[in-house]
Amino acid sequence: MRRCVFLRYGMLLFLLAAAGIILLSSCGSKEDKKSETLRVGMDFNHQPMGYINAKGQKVGFDVDLAIELGKVMEVEIELVSSKWKNMLVALKADRFDCAISSASITEEREKDFIFTKPYINNSQIIVVKPFNNEIKSTKDFLDKKIGCKLNTGAYYFCMEIKKNIPFELKEYEKVLEPFIDMKSGDLDAIVVDEIVARYFVNSDPESYKLAEEKFISEPIGVMFKKDNVELMKRVDKSLDELRKNGNLKKISEKWFGVDLTSEIN
Repeated sequence: MRRCVFLRYGMLLFLLAAAGIILLSSCGSKEDKKSETLRVGMDFNHQPMGYINAKGQKVGFDVDLAIELGKVMEVEIELVSSKWKNMLVALKADRFDCAISSASITEEREKDFIFTKPYINNSQIIVVKPFNNEIKSTKDFLDKKIGCKLNTGAYYFCMEIKKNIPFELKEYEKVLEPFIDMKSGDLDAIVVDEIVARYFVNSDPESYKLAEEKFISEPIGVMFKKDNVELMKRVDKSLDELRKNGNLKKISEKWFGVDLTSEIN
């Protein structure tokens, strides 16, 4: 009788232990999934795409996009700070898995990197003061003082214009700096991404307005090393999900006041 009770008791302990192992195994698999991390390179000197706010927080369109991608992909997002001038070298050196930092998809970059489909539309555009009716296009740059962020599409575009039209070009490390200088009267115009321009114009229409000409369509995508095809496809699929559920549009309207994500050139 005692032996029978002992055997039943032992069997009960065995079944409880087995159930515990299964439960722990199940929990472990969820934790493993959550522990996967996507390291995202980002320039936090590019307001409103990525910057540090007055509270010391990392904010911006690209920050919100990275967070939403993390939710869809069910991964942790690690934001890795990198100045744009070092971004391409850092990506090649595996400092992060991808760059979500207003990276325009150009033929030159596609020689060394791969991109998702564009997640936002973009062009180069001119910003002037509201009362300035003299500068409407690059033809009006003659003898003017023009500002742009160094090593960007705007910078290289301005360098091309200078070959035919003489003007003074002032270069900046941070995208906010030329807007400060123009507000104080130190610049006649700024050449900058449309996504940046719209943010500043919407935020302070008494200080800035968009000139008439828009040039060089440069849609923006998530950038990867050439050999990181599988991860690129995974992120691309997640971007499609953000388009379908409307979150990509919501992020654009939050930062720009309009949807720049639906119609990509």
